[in-house]
Amino acid sequence: MKRFPLLAGLAAILVTAGICGWKQTQSGSPSVSRTPAPESPAMTAQRARRVNANEALGMNKVISGKVTFEDGAPAVGFRVGANFTMHMTGAEGEGDAITDENGHYEIRGLTSMTFSVGPFLGNLPYLFGSKIVDLNPVSRVDHVDFVLKLGPKISLTVHDAETGKPVPGLLVFTNMSTQPDGTQPVTDSDGTATFYLGTLQPYLRVVD
Repeated sequence: MKRFPLLAGLAAILVTAGICGWKQTQSGSPSVSRTPAPESPAMTAQRARRVNANEALGMNKVISGKVTFEDGAPAVGFRVGANFTMHMTGAEGEGDAITDENGHYEIRGLTSMTFSVGPFLGNLPYLFGSKIVDLNPVSRVDHVDFVLKLGPKISLTVHDAETGKPVPGLLVFTNMSTQPDGTQPVTDSDGTATFYLGTLQPYLRVVD
């Protein structure tokens, strides 16, 4: 199996013009997957135990909101987390919740801290901005909403280093599921593969 280092091996791969060999095009295809990996029953049960234990200790503060896509459709089944770090002691704390069929979430069992809140996207190619929520003066904060925006669409073209002809059928490995069915992109008859960038920095490898 041949491996072509995309950024280091321009002698082996000639990529379409652009900085670092990437050609950025306009983003925005509704065909990309909107479904995260389902949560396991064990994780759901663990969350319930943590919330119950925290609330029994008087940690009963709440952060809630809604997660949607750019077109207003609810983002269903996404995990939204609230995290804090006490810089003096290094202690950490967190809470999370799963969005329902309306994209709504409610993180319970929180204490009086300032949290960084945001959805976990896994390997789905969406962008968002995390939000800072201060629960010190209040018992709950609602309407902490997020809109998931599809990342920029990237196209690359692979040419044979000797003949200069496009190379079809090459699998492009990335660190995110960028195809509608969650698979990795494959170069087409013109040697071109297209994928989307999310919150992760892309790692690429092309193999035959």
